[in-house]
Amino acid sequence: MHGEAIYNQIYDITVPWEERKTKQNHVLFAKHPERIWVLEKDSQIIGFVSFSINFDKSLGTIENNGILPQHTGHGLGKFMYSHVLDYFRKQGLKFAFVETGLDDPHIPARAAYEAVGFNRMAPIALYWQELQDNNPGSVPDEE
Repeated sequence: MHGEAIYNQIYDITVPWEERKTKQNHVLFAKHPERIWVLEKDSQIIGFVSFSINFDKSLGTIENNGILPQHTGHGLGKFMYSHVLDYFRKQGLKFAFVETGLDDPHIPARAAYEAVGFNRMAPIALYWQELQDNNPGSVPDEE
């Protein structure tokens, strides 16, 4: 089993991403309904953003968010994020954080985050291994 297969097993890709994201938002809404905002046009929801706050760390995190495909490219992500960041400031927070993928489908999200002042820190690599395999170097040397 290699990288993608391990990831898929851990994150159970049999559950569609839409279902996983919906569950995450339901859990957040149950605890903090004020932390999920929607964007409407003509009484229809066209986008949303959810966020979390850690007052101990003075940190606000933009969580799940999205815009319906037919409404992308009009600065709506930037609009939503700027309002969330303003809310963070009004809560007295010092820091804001967001993470996203480096793949092509996340190019618009990265552009919107940068448009509201987020600085890309560094790409990361995710490493996995199946422990049953006793991969080279993963077992202590016998002395």
